[in-house]
Amino acid sequence: RVGVEDTLALLRKAGLETLREPAEQYGLSLAIGTCQTRLVDVANAYAMLARGGVWQPWRAWESRTTSATLPGAGEVRLLSRGAAWMVNRALADPALRPPEGIDPELAGMEGVAWKTGTSSGFRDAWTFAYGNRYTVGVWVGNMDGRPRRALTGAEAAAPVALGLMQRLRKGDGARQGDAWLRTPPQEIGSAVVCQTT
Repeated sequence: RVGVEDTLALLRKAGLETLREPAEQYGLSLAIGTCQTRLVDVANAYAMLARGGVWQPWRAWESRTTSATLPGAGEVRLLSRGAAWMVNRALADPALRPPEGIDPELAGMEGVAWKTGTSSGFRDAWTFAYGNRYTVGVWVGNMDGRPRRALTGAEAAAPVALGLMQRLRKGDGARQGDAWLRTPPQEIGSAVVCQTT
């Protein structure tokens, strides 16, 4: 029901403009990210998840008073609120991967969804972290593409991305918790799938 063509179409709608090849060129490995993209485009796709499935073009500021586009301009709903909420909950679950496992200084960080990645051959590593207000993307690697065994998302990029999130949230002055993840959208329900007797 999903397939490579539909997945590729969704990624293109989410702004991954470098994906210009036909679906058969990428194949099933597209599901694990074996395609070249730009950091800013993938960060914006994660920001779409944080906005509950609503994509907006990314924008750059020259100063705090001007921006390239207005907030809300070009908005497109790509995922249902429920689908985005489920992904966000999974990527923010501290029981699966506690932030303090990356760096003890991150103990107590809650309400941050994050995903790491490492390219084949250890050429580079990345991490995206986001919450209800900020999205951070970090790429780590050698500019000439030389591989290094230490270039993994969890060891090289995650401490930087999560550290930046922690600093951004502290600078807010407001308590940043997991409230944006606690209450599911109305379209999410529960059902017994397998009941033991």
